[in-house]
Amino acid sequence: RVCVDRCVVRSRGPRGGDAAGRRPAVEVCCRLRPAARVLRVTEKDTSLEAIRRVCGSELSLTVDAPAGVGAELTGQPGRRLVHLVNYRAEAAAKDVITRVRLPAGRRAQAVALASPQHAQELKIPFTQAEDFVTFTVPEIPIYEIAVISVK
Repeated sequence: RVCVDRCVVRSRGPRGGDAAGRRPAVEVCCRLRPAARVLRVTEKDTSLEAIRRVCGSELSLTVDAPAGVGAELTGQPGRRLVHLVNYRAEAAAKDVITRVRLPAGRRAQAVALASPQHAQELKIPFTQAEDFVTFTVPEIPIYEIAVISVK
């Protein structure tokens, strides 16, 4: 099930919880929403397909990376941060294409990579089309932050 208000619950067991039948705690937020704002997901749907049905095809963050790479989008005044973690440290993830939606009317000024493995931020090229910035992270050994400066 997916709640429009950013709650995602994936059924695993026979009663919608884990294998023991316990219900996930996040389901509580869905029960507090009006039924019209809750989308039921069939077993053949993947979580991503369900999220796309609720949000439309334009997600805030899209990352084309090998399995084992996790991503999270956060924001601070004047910038967006994409945290990228490679959980398969035995092989760096390479050429990770990243697409980020900016707030309406905002323009990217620069994209730079920050990491404990760099002495300083590394500026990388980017393109912007409408409210989306696209860039390629050349390599994620373990952890990178893509810092998008916006105006």
